[in-house]
Amino acid sequence: TRQLDVSKAGTAYIRASDTANSVNMDMLAASSGGWIGTQTNHSLMFQTNNTERMRIDASGIVTTPNQPMFSAHGGAEQTGDVKEVIQFTSATSNVGNHFSTSTYTFTAPVSGHYHFSFSVMTYASENSRCQFAKNGSLIANQFYAEADGYPEYPRNGASIIVQLSTNDTLRVDRNVQNSANERCHQNYRSFTGYLIG
Repeated sequence: TRQLDVSKAGTAYIRASDTANSVNMDMLAASSGGWIGTQTNHSLMFQTNNTERMRIDASGIVTTPNQPMFSAHGGAEQTGDVKEVIQFTSATSNVGNHFSTSTYTFTAPVSGHYHFSFSVMTYASENSRCQFAKNGSLIANQFYAEADGYPEYPRNGASIIVQLSTNDTLRVDRNVQNSANERCHQNYRSFTGYLIG
């Protein structure tokens, strides 16, 4: 049973006004659809648990300060002829702390579609075979940089959009073919990710 029902033939709306600061907020139903927002030059905020979660400012810019995201880099030089997770030991951004700088793994806090990208560098005359791993299993195509015969330091990197369920994990593995002649440079690497929705 509705406790409040505002209806009429034509546009029907409810207005809340702060007359001291000239702020008007309307909720209305019209022939074009349902509307909610400010009618003055002020932001519209959304909150849960008495905390702001999203804001649309007066110019239409949307910010979601709690949206899961991270940007990680760094780690020790990695060599050897066995597959292993690539180290990313520092995070310049880690909203929600869902990326671990000890396991180098992102854990999804909610179900949704996520975007990830990585970039690593190998050495001259070394190779680099990397792949995203979801819940420990390799996904997508293998990303390969072959440095044989090149005097410089080639890079390997890729981006992916992947659907994750709550508590699914995503990481980047190196040497996915268990090959010799592979090395991961200790400095020039990065791994980023964020929730799309």
